[in-house]
Amino acid sequence: MNKEIVNFGLIGIGHIGQVHAQCIKELTNSQLVAAYHPNSKKLDQFSKKFQINNKYTDLNDLLNDDNIDVIDICTPTHTHFEFIEKSIKSNKKVLVEKPITRTLEEFDKLMKIINNKKDKLMVAQYCRFIPEYQMAKKIVMNGDIGIPVQVSAYRHVNAPTYKDWFFDENLSGGIILDLMIHDIDATIWILDDEIESVFAVANNFLLEKYDTPDSATVIIKFKRGTIAAINGTWILPKEFYTSCNIDTLLHIFGTKGVIEINDRTNMFMKVFVSGQGFKLQESDPLKTYKSEINYFSECILRNRPFNIDFNTIRASLDVCLKALESYKLGTIIKY
Repeated sequence: MNKEIVNFGLIGIGHIGQVHAQCIKELTNSQLVAAYHPNSKKLDQFSKKFQINNKYTDLNDLLNDDNIDVIDICTPTHTHFEFIEKSIKSNKKVLVEKPITRTLEEFDKLMKIINNKKDKLMVAQYCRFIPEYQMAKKIVMNGDIGIPVQVSAYRHVNAPTYKDWFFDENLSGGIILDLMIHDIDATIWILDDEIESVFAVANNFLLEKYDTPDSATVIIKFKRGTIAAINGTWILPKEFYTSCNIDTLLHIFGTKGVIEINDRTNMFMKVFVSGQGFKLQESDPLKTYKSEINYFSECILRNRPFNIDFNTIRASLDVCLKALESYKLGTIIKY
């Protein structure tokens, strides 16, 4: 591509769409030139806020705009497959928010459509772009903390009550697929090990009007013996001890050391290694959403494939879906 800026067309102008729009606006290698939404009033408000000239209420008009290089999909999970398929078939490269699809069948169909090529589609699996998580993967792969014995992770956030579709598991996959996929995916990606079994439990504490859990724990057992406990809730109090509306932690305990990533107080990673004590490792201050979009644009501009492992993307989706089955049946799902 003989230019230095990637032109984005955005599908989805809700909360995460606005996050992406703001990040694109602040990047030097990206610009948002068009947006699609069937509601013209909402589209006008969004376009005015982000100074977008090209507004489309017809999806085909967006996909046929030759000035658009890539499509950024920030819509509800159950719509991802349709939008990805149409965008790819219109010869647009695609960035899609997690999870990539609602079902494994949709995922497998997409792989056939793109022929497993890594220059057409990138999934915004958020944690893979957090510098601390990238460092944790290197540390684990280098064997610095020995064999990972246990992984503990939690992600507590306010319930996304601004949209009801989040609480319909047929549409979103509920708390496990919509929220906990972050830590499930990060764990699978960091450990790079085969999965032996999945077990999940879940409950509803505060979201009485919705027939779906607001708290869940997923236990993953890996072939090398590592046991991972992933916890998530949609019941974080609005005024909490965190500086933002999210409380997360990733703790990896190995035979020779420990990694802890805790964003409750700061964005440093604490690493303990036998004989060396604790060390704080500082990360790149670039915000994660900017980092993933910047990476996507750089790959486009430099004609490079995306460094994406579709096998682990599929594994993360599979674990989430098996966890949904597990908590409903009350049984361990073995591979």
